[in-house]
Amino acid sequence: MSKIKIQNKVLEYITEHSLIKKGDRVLLALSGGPDSVCLFHVLRGMQTRLKFSIFTGHFDHGLRPFSGSDSVFCRELSAKYRVPFLAGKGSLKPGTAEDTSRKARYDFLKKTAEHFSCHSIVTGHHLDDQAETIILHLIRGTGLQGLSGITPCRPVLNGSKINLIRPMLSVSRVEIAEFLAENNYQFVNDATNLDPKFQRNRIRLELVPLLAEYNPNIKGTLFRMAEILNADYRHISGQAADFLKSRCFLKNVGAGLHPRPGKKENSGDCQIPLKEFSSLSLSLQREILRQALSGLMDTPYRVDYEEVEYLRRFFLSGRSRKIRISGNLQAARAKKSLLLSFMGELK
Repeated sequence: MSKIKIQNKVLEYITEHSLIKKGDRVLLALSGGPDSVCLFHVLRGMQTRLKFSIFTGHFDHGLRPFSGSDSVFCRELSAKYRVPFLAGKGSLKPGTAEDTSRKARYDFLKKTAEHFSCHSIVTGHHLDDQAETIILHLIRGTGLQGLSGITPCRPVLNGSKINLIRPMLSVSRVEIAEFLAENNYQFVNDATNLDPKFQRNRIRLELVPLLAEYNPNIKGTLFRMAEILNADYRHISGQAADFLKSRCFLKNVGAGLHPRPGKKENSGDCQIPLKEFSSLSLSLQREILRQALSGLMDTPYRVDYEEVEYLRRFFLSGRSRKIRISGNLQAARAKKSLLLSFMGELK
């Protein structure tokens, strides 16, 4: 794929989703692999046109032998093009959970973005990643949010002003490989991407090719589905957030919500009015409860369907009592409202 063609494709996606604006400072998560190296060169090529600044950051999890050479490669690549660079290294042990590894990486990227006063962190997720993620969510069980896959833009953490953006979601792995080969751009390979002990790798190597026998364009089909559902989910999610902000009282101010009058910000409860809630559509009721539960937690909280539906039915049942929810949360139903709170706060 020619340099101009791939730049135009990424630029169109950036423009459509308003990912980078004039004057932005952008931190690229540079792993040294083909995806991030491709994005590095693509972004450099459109700097003059969009008038933004690029910085790079590399995090070495310390999980692979000789992984330090990746950091050296990223440092030298950044220096070659005079791009400011910072590296970090973790002390994770082999066998560390994927979520733990990802959290360590994003903690580093967030701190590095703050160091460079960046508006966003950009990653090299592409069309193939999107397809694999949707399939992974489908296998595990998911709703509208999960079927939306990797979002083009979201806060790096709940309440953060720094966004995580993915401008290459419309570009395939094949197009990336062609771009790098045609322009003779060097990169490093991570052998763990072929390790079948990781479920995502098995999806990439076994399941996606099988699905392609039924639909040769399965990756493009899943990409279009994600684009459609992401817009739908953002609409529903925005309505739910507005409802919580205008009619409820919630601890998580960073998510655009606010504490109860007379309560401290960290009081940790959420009061939802029954009459207004019961008049809403089913999809909005579920999303409101999902956001309320997630917002009460100090860490990202994965709320499942059974949990939300159990709480929703309890809320509308008419019974005045208390129930325990997953973790240390509980709910109490009064005549006119539902109160979600941490254990020990309900009387």
